[in-house]
Amino acid sequence: MPLFPNPKLKRIPVGYHRDFLENYRPNVDNYLTSEDKDRLVKIGKTQGDNQPAGTYAQQILNRLLIDLSWNSSHLEGNTYSLLDTELLIYEGKPAGNKSPKETQMIFLRSPQQMGMIPFRAACMQYNLCIYNFCNQT
Repeated sequence: MPLFPNPKLKRIPVGYHRDFLENYRPNVDNYLTSEDKDRLVKIGKTQGDNQPAGTYAQQILNRLLIDLSWNSSHLEGNTYSLLDTELLIYEGKPAGNKSPKETQMIFLRSPQQMGMIPFRAACMQYNLCIYNFCNQT
């Protein structure tokens, strides 16, 4: 069920109950029901609570960098798909039907080239990418 099932314009306007606000006792009274609180806790949890600190932030950063690489290359006419971009950056697998120029364009905007991955790993990734591209069957 969506969080807001009705469009904003179709919702019935409601006010507040002044007596509730005047009689409200912080940390004693509850505005939300137990079910509502449990639902909000469930919605707000991130995946993998037992992961090391910073893991979730790193996942978001990785997603951002993939999107940035794809979008900036796409603006210049690159025809790589978002999935192809991700495969190129993370696994060094260039798309079989794309030109070396497009592959290079994506790679130059990759997290490695933006300084987000150590230089040695970036060199290994680049070499793997070139090797895979040159040895396609």
